[in-house]
Amino acid sequence: MKMISPPRLFSKFASKSFQGTGLGLFISKKIIEAHAGKLWGENNVDGIGATFTFSLPID
Repeated sequence: MKMISPPRLFSKFASKSFQGTGLGLFISKKIIEAHAGKLWGENNVDGIGATFTFSLPID
């Protein structure tokens, strides 16, 4: 899979969409990083969409 996590992908942006606010990935990343975790995204192998994954430390 190809990484698709450029810094801009996780930034806030205004959206006029009726299906979202443009804040989901931004908020998710901030919460995960506040717990010393990491969030990243990868293009799906079939070329349709992407998969986002996060990790959190156990200790």
